[in-house]
This record gives sequence, C-alpha cells and structure tokens, in this order.
Amino acid sequence: MRPRTLLFPTDFSEASRQAIPAIAEWMGHEDRRLILLHVHAPGQREERRARQQLDEFFAEADGFSHCERALIGGDPRREIVKVCRDIRPEIVFAPAARPGGISGIWNRSLRAAIVRDGATRLWTRGCAPHGRPDRRVENVAYALTGHPGWVREAHLAARTAQRFGAQFHLLCVTRPEEVHDGTLPSDLRFVHPGIGEGEIRRLVESLPALPSIHLSMGDDARELSRLVRDSSADLVFAGERHMLMANLAGYRINPEIESMGCEVICFPERAPVEMLPDVREARNFAMLPNYVRGD
Repeated sequence: MRPRTLLFPTDFSEASRQAIPAIAEWMGHEDRRLILLHVHAPGQREERRARQQLDEFFAEADGFSHCERALIGGDPRREIVKVCRDIRPEIVFAPAARPGGISGIWNRSLRAAIVRDGATRLWTRGCAPHGRPDRRVENVAYALTGHPGWVREAHLAARTAQRFGAQFHLLCVTRPEEVHDGTLPSDLRFVHPGIGEGEIRRLVESLPALPSIHLSMGDDARELSRLVRDSSADLVFAGERHMLMANLAGYRINPEIESMGCEVICFPERAPVEMLPDVREARNFAMLPNYVRGD
C-alpha cells in the first residue's frame, strides 16, 4: 500500500507557517506523502524567485519519508483545483488569509473551490486573533453530514480525539419537517436527513468512548456555529453544507466558524478519496503534469 498524499499549497505567508504544526501531526502517524505546492505568476523571473522561496520554506519537511516540492505557473485557484482532480490528495491544507499575507491567494473562493470543484477534503483555520498557536486540542467535534460515508467520517473524528486525549462531541443540526399548510408537526423530533435514529445509536455504541451529543434545529451553517461554541471545539469535522455559504461571488467559508479560529476539516459532498481506493492507487502517484520540481 503506497502512502496517501497530503497537499499543502503555500504562498509563504505567516498563515501558511502557522499551519505547519497541524501538517506535521498528520505526517507523524501512518505512512503519508506530502507535496508542498506553490503557484507563481507566469515568467522566468517569478519562477526563479518562487523556486528559492519554496526551497527555503518548511525546511523540516525534508525530514519526512515522502516529501516533494512543486512549482506551477498560472492562476492559483484554477491550478490548485486541477491538481486536486489530478492526484486526488487525502486532504488539502489551506488556512485563512491573515493581515500581511504575501500573495493573498488564501481567499474564501479558493478554499470553497477546493471542496466543491476539487471534491477534496479541506483543512482550514480562521484568522481569529485568539487562535491557539500551540495547537492544544482538548475538544474534537463531528457534525453529522449524512454523506454516504458519514460513519467513516465519524470514526476518523473519534480516532483523532482519542489520539489527542480530547473529549469527542457529536453535533446534529436538523430542520423541522413541515406539513402541507406550512405549520410544524406536533411530534417534533431531531431526525437528521439521511440518518435514522437507529444508525446514530449504533454509531455511538461503536465509538471508543461515549461522546457528548449536541442537538439543534434550524439553519445548517448558523446552528453549527452555535453548537461549536457549546462544545468548545478546537477541531471540527463538518460537511460542505455546514461550511460553505453561497453569496453573489459564488461560495465562501462560513464566516461565523472562521471568526472562532478553530481548526476545521471540511468533507465534500462527493465521495471522499478513501471511498475510491482504485482511483487513489491508479492516480495518486502518477507523474504530476507540467510541474517543475525543486531539488
């Protein structure tokens, strides 16, 4: 079994540097391959400058068993999404922009495109000033997505909580059912779309430790932020419907979650990589097209 790929597109900003502890933790268990990627403006001068910056960035990564550095010229949003489709990484690390970022590529539309257009898991973190630089993780939360692989998602989140010695929380946001005249039914129950009560019970029984369960009814994105606060989550596993919000410019990351500064892993609605093992084995280690690799 070949190692799974983690993709870290970087603009060499302080936000990128603050994502390094999370990446190192992911690389520290199981066998994984890390690709450090920078998309530079077209031109030989820009390429030479970018190559030097990329060679100097995150020098500790060269100590990992599998690490590559790659340069591409072009538009960051288009090229990063294309890489996601080509190599099918397990996860893409993309923090929010912070004041003073160099190239400003860490915008909401890029991260939303990674999830929606690249159909790839996204690790991100907001730019709240109270975010924890030492990356203490005491509470891990999983928001029930209803995806076909939601049980696998929940177990990934639970294993992560166990690894950190953190409390595990299940967050369930549902919308009340309406009857034909627009009124609410008399027997209101918290039933997640696509997930039955028995399935949730079986999930809880299969987890390594009893989770704290938080329930809410209403809008997915707004109610999730309330439950995240209630759980004091430092790391949240959530779905596209929770984390992406439509606006006139397309999609953006849920601004209420952004303001908390917690880490978030966002699952795309389309099948995650581990549910497509044949695709992963066939494509994950193919030669990356049009790359200039720094040695």
